[in-house]
Amino acid sequence: MADQPDNLVLEILRRLQADLADLKEGQRATNVHLAAIESHMAGFHLTVSAHADDLISLKRRIERIERRLDLIDTPSPERRWPSVGWSAAYQSTGLASGADQKTACCQASSG
Repeated sequence: MADQPDNLVLEILRRLQADLADLKEGQRATNVHLAAIESHMAGFHLTVSAHADDLISLKRRIERIERRLDLIDTPSPERRWPSVGWSAAYQSTGLASGADQKTACCQASSG
């Protein structure tokens, strides 16, 4: 009779250990998926930044053409784009790239 409680406790501990191993494996898989998402988001941010810079460049070229053809007198302040590119303004917000975010995220989670 004394062996049954020991065996029961051992059986419960083995089940708990197996459940914990399953949880650890699930956490590893989640971390891999999160890293992939972070990588894709970094690429997305770079693409958006590049497209915005292209749009600013095109806007400036159109304004220059309009001025040369005398289609407008002087550009109004709301039509004028800032002298710095969109990416520079974007970088000043602290959301410069997904790589920076990933680094910050990894530092926060390891600390």
